[in-house]
Amino acid sequence: MKKLFVSFCLVVSIFGNAQLNKGKYAGNDGATKSMEFYDDNGNLIPIGYHPNIDGTPMLYPKNGIGKIKLQSDIILLDSVLNYSLVDDKLYFIRDGKYFSFKQTVKEFTIKYVTDSSNIVIYHFKAGYPSIDNHSSSVLYELLYEGTNFQLLKWQHKKVEEQLNYGSAIEKEFVTSFVYYLYLPSKGKMEKFGLKVSLTDLKKFLPDYINKIETYSNLNKINLKKETDLILLFIFLESQ
Repeated sequence: MKKLFVSFCLVVSIFGNAQLNKGKYAGNDGATKSMEFYDDNGNLIPIGYHPNIDGTPMLYPKNGIGKIKLQSDIILLDSVLNYSLVDDKLYFIRDGKYFSFKQTVKEFTIKYVTDSSNIVIYHFKAGYPSIDNHSSSVLYELLYEGTNFQLLKWQHKKVEEQLNYGSAIEKEFVTSFVYYLYLPSKGKMEKFGLKVSLTDLKKFLPDYINKIETYSNLNKINLKKETDLILLFIFLESQ
């Protein structure tokens, strides 16, 4: 019973807030419609309600179920989550309202169910060296995690105006992203940019040039497809 009480206190400490009875409902289907976001002190964060903006500020239009690892190495399972690409924060959902975590999120995996009942899984991780004004607390999508290198993707959303001929100006959430390569043995980040090129890959991994050329000669690689990139990285680390 004592152990159970301690665990309960930890959960209250992590998820604690003062405004659980406030906010707008997100919808029974979990879709992010009219949303209100709160920080860990219960203060309203003005990023949630966007009635005249197309799209969503979140990673995915619906909420998902996830596993979170906090800075203290506490692990939380089966939490209803979504990740905002506007302010780059993970939120947990209670009664249709979105709340940030008191502790820094170290890593999380989130699973979404699509309208066609397929499952989409994202894995995000922090703790990487600073680059491009990104501190070590920035969360990157971890596309490939190997012993010798990791392929990362940073994503962000902002509101842009679209001027369509003969109609009013429309606003929508637009996603930007950058690919990076992390080299654990050197503790170093390398920047690909908007796409991964074989030229940059050879420059960052000179010891793998022969394997890169072998794989690219034997396979038709579409470097715009992340599945192709992952298969390439798996090959590079294979014996």
